[in-house]
Amino acid sequence: MAVKEVDPKTGENVLKYRLGVPIPYMLRGVLTDTVVNLRSALDHCGFAFSGLPDDKTSKTNFPFCHSASELPGRKTGMSAEIPPAIFAVMASFQPYPSGNALLWALNEIANTHKHRIIKPFGSLNVATQLDGTIRTRQHPAVLTMKWDGEKNEIEVLRVAKGGSVRLNIQMQITTAIVFDKIPVVEGKKVSATLETQCGIVSDVINAVEAKARETGLLT
Repeated sequence: MAVKEVDPKTGENVLKYRLGVPIPYMLRGVLTDTVVNLRSALDHCGFAFSGLPDDKTSKTNFPFCHSASELPGRKTGMSAEIPPAIFAVMASFQPYPSGNALLWALNEIANTHKHRIIKPFGSLNVATQLDGTIRTRQHPAVLTMKWDGEKNEIEVLRVAKGGSVRLNIQMQITTAIVFDKIPVVEGKKVSATLETQCGIVSDVINAVEAKARETGLLT
């Protein structure tokens, strides 16, 4: 919805467009479930070929890490019970920020509290004609086009104190759901990012399956 406010610091009249409906709470839960399920699929790949009984606590976590230098530690730590051939395939996908950043980010998203995982973002395409009368030494109107993520609003126009302007404005406002302050994916559209991550997870699973067949772990 469009709102007009006076900036208490400058006295300027400010025209804004504010999102009137918050992100549905359920959407955050759905997104969290999706990401956790993708990460779990990777973990299950390691466990499936470990030969361990289902009721045993295992060290078969997918080897997410912060750098390539940490991979050897994962091999002897939380991924120690993954068969070496399978671990090598997983490691080849470079699950760290400087390697396959979106794969690494999957773990970061899954570990983020669902209330802080996403946010709305607005962008604006504007065609305008300004016809104003200057009553101060300042230009009477400035198109600002600034998105305020804290208030979920777009600041469109500022009119200087004492200035007047006749405004014919056509606005096309586009909103999207993007990731919040999560490394690598901050500000990226959720739908496109998840689609890419689903493809990466599928590639990992297919590669692990192929190696398992090749080595006789899967017949």
